[in-house]
Amino acid sequence: MFVDLASAAAAPRVLFVGNSYVFVNDLPQIFSSVAGSAGHAPSEIKSATPGGATLLQHLSSPATLKLIDEGNWDIVIVQAHSQEAAASELDPVERAPTNHQGTIRS
Repeated sequence: MFVDLASAAAAPRVLFVGNSYVFVNDLPQIFSSVAGSAGHAPSEIKSATPGGATLLQHLSSPATLKLIDEGNWDIVIVQAHSQEAAASELDPVERAPTNHQGTIRS
């Protein structure tokens, strides 16, 4: 998770990038409720959460890239596919998303 604490103190803009774990469990709504209960209700929450998506798939998804390109996100929560860590040990290409933090942070 990337957090710009100076910006997040007001009403933060939050982006979730993940898959069905985020979507089915409605984590954006849970996050909003928890943050709101602490007096930090987000001004905006958006998400890209297609079922089964890996981080590498997100980095080639026009929908995800469009959300990232909106920029000015105070908080970005990135959830990898459940098998992604194991797959990256077998296939170096699966490690590629770790090289794109700058894309998300800008």
